[in-house]
Amino acid sequence: MKLDTGPILLQEQCDVLEEDTVDTLYKRFLYPVGVSAVARAVDLVADGSAPKLIQSEKGGHLRPHAQQAGTAEGKMKNAATLDQITKQVEIEYTPEEKNLIESVRDIWEAILSLDIDDDTDFFAAGAGSMDVVRLVEEVKDVFKTELENDDVFMAPTFSEFCSNVVQKSRGGNVQAEIEYRAIELEVNKMKVRFPCQLFINGEFVDAENGKSTPTINPATEELICDVQCASKNDVDKAVEAAKKAFESGEWSKISARERGQLLFRLADLMQEHKEELATIESIDSGAVYTLALKTHVGMSIETWRYFAGWTDKIQGSTIPVSHARPNRNLSFTKKEPIGVCGLITPWNYPLMMLSWKMAACLAAGNTVLIKPAQVSPLTALKFAELSVKAGIPPGVINVLTGTGVKEGAKLEYGGKRLKRPGYFLEPTVFSNVEDHMYIAKEEAFGPVMIVSRFNNGDIDGVLKRANATEYGLASGVFTKDISKALRFAERVEAGTVLLTHTIKQMSRRLLVDLNSPDLEKIW
Repeated sequence: MKLDTGPILLQEQCDVLEEDTVDTLYKRFLYPVGVSAVARAVDLVADGSAPKLIQSEKGGHLRPHAQQAGTAEGKMKNAATLDQITKQVEIEYTPEEKNLIESVRDIWEAILSLDIDDDTDFFAAGAGSMDVVRLVEEVKDVFKTELENDDVFMAPTFSEFCSNVVQKSRGGNVQAEIEYRAIELEVNKMKVRFPCQLFINGEFVDAENGKSTPTINPATEELICDVQCASKNDVDKAVEAAKKAFESGEWSKISARERGQLLFRLADLMQEHKEELATIESIDSGAVYTLALKTHVGMSIETWRYFAGWTDKIQGSTIPVSHARPNRNLSFTKKEPIGVCGLITPWNYPLMMLSWKMAACLAAGNTVLIKPAQVSPLTALKFAELSVKAGIPPGVINVLTGTGVKEGAKLEYGGKRLKRPGYFLEPTVFSNVEDHMYIAKEEAFGPVMIVSRFNNGDIDGVLKRANATEYGLASGVFTKDISKALRFAERVEAGTVLLTHTIKQMSRRLLVDLNSPDLEKIW
């Protein structure tokens, strides 16, 4: 059996004129009729009406099909109308946008050499692939926004094309705002606005059980707001939304390059709202505003931009297995996302912790659920709002606020609390601390320093004692002897080694706890 080539090419020959170029021949003979005809050919096969011929069993004997197969009205379906997810969105243009659209109309007229109305089809008017490239580049200069060739193929009429371009210039989505129950505060000489609900499948919703938990300003002990407290069923809904987004949602269909563009757009929105994010971070976690602005938010933005640049560079390898003739076997590897990732972050550096964990996951194509710390969840919720504005599809990011497991000991002794509002403790120093003591083995996570003695020059003894702890996140050594420092760095069991300076993080470095039960524990 053979599918007749008639409905694929629609013509078997055409005249070649003296002034013809490759482009003009391409337009007249193959394109765009050939592309639209492929779509029609697929339809013919699908509904069983494709012309078929039983071929002769004699070699080299083919009986040609004399007639072209077509539709009853003699027209082919426009390929650009296939596989469209959404219809054209009716939007109201601003006066400035109307002027820009007239500039786009001039570009179309210059390319097609005819008058353009709203229903003019770019390809039906004779445009080819080189014209698509020209159109994209010239319109990018007019609207100052990113466009791809697909933006023309998927919106070939003038009105559709202009509607899509305007939407992109506005940030990718006409519905840039998302509805939620907002908390609005006047603080730090500005108005801040953020959600207080769970974020599941692209929407802010109340917890199923109606429970909430208070969020307190640690500097003043004042109530900021009550935040919804997720239940087990809420978690199940978020997991299902993330799973669907990963397996069959829009996130699973876009290219790695488009994924990177979304993450860059998210970073740009974080930059645009950096003062608001820093203010929320300051009142929620107790960070000094300047530190929150420069480090908490600034480094978070750097992290998102760094991993956005990685999206189309996560590639596999081609490995020669055997050079033996005749096969010369090769092995191909491919790196794929793992699926739904669960993220849990602590109270310190809330937005940075979110960014360090989430940016790498999304860059690789995964979807995520994040549970921010019970005492500092607000920047995670504001981040979720910005992710919608950036165009991140529903289900890709889910934020579940609430409490953790209620267990652990009550602190009975420690540094004295300062006589002022807020959760402030005096700095505490312990000397003559021995290795078996509790404070030497556990992470205090407060303004506490311990001092232990060691014999001068006993590097091996110091390393043995340092490696005896169950923690392996970071270590440091202060010395004037660089050889001792490098020897220490090589043998200490820690993911980060600081040589003669305090901790300094980079957006492009992951923190790994080498003593964690499994080495996939990323901080």
